[in-house]
Amino acid sequence: PNPDLIEEVSVKAVVSPSGDARIAFRLPLRGGQAEQLQQRVDSVPSDQVGMIYRQMAASLFPGADQVSGEILHGDADAVILLQLTAPRACEAENGELVCRSLVLSNPLVPILASLSERQYPLVLRLPIERRLELDLVSPPGWSAVSRPPRRLTTEWGSVAETLTEADGAQRSIMHIKLPAQTVEPEDYEAFARFCQALDELTTRPPRLEKAGQ
Repeated sequence: PNPDLIEEVSVKAVVSPSGDARIAFRLPLRGGQAEQLQQRVDSVPSDQVGMIYRQMAASLFPGADQVSGEILHGDADAVILLQLTAPRACEAENGELVCRSLVLSNPLVPILASLSERQYPLVLRLPIERRLELDLVSPPGWSAVSRPPRRLTTEWGSVAETLTEADGAQRSIMHIKLPAQTVEPEDYEAFARFCQALDELTTRPPRLEKAGQ
């Protein structure tokens, strides 16, 4: 696979008993992305750079507060790091904390499968590959609800997740892959069902429960 085409997101979320989360967000930028962002940062006065990071944080985590950011440059690429607080990242619901703000996957249906039918083939000229990593640190007395790893494999693409527990944190690493492909009109309905199933699986929010439940 071409590493330039892999979308990688890493998030560490430390959840407080109130449901707010302190978040460390890491996103590698490749090719023109890094250059464009650096140009954007360089184009504003130094006292306004923080506004760029706040705008980015708010687009990722609505209501983001206490935001700081930096761009780290490597030999071949760059990484953007954001530190922020996400108010009500996890909300109380039926005795659990449901963390909808910590869903990292963007739905595919609006991009690829929003039509009821197609008269012409749908061509994915480039593969879609995402690696989404979430380290979820529960508040004292809470833990992530136990669940099996997410799995989905079809001719159209796949989802594979690994789940590990360490030091009171749950780590989820989810790989989403769709190869470059052409979907013929007669296959579009089945492809759309795959996209719907993938979205339903990958956008389920993390849930926390009181320890011992």
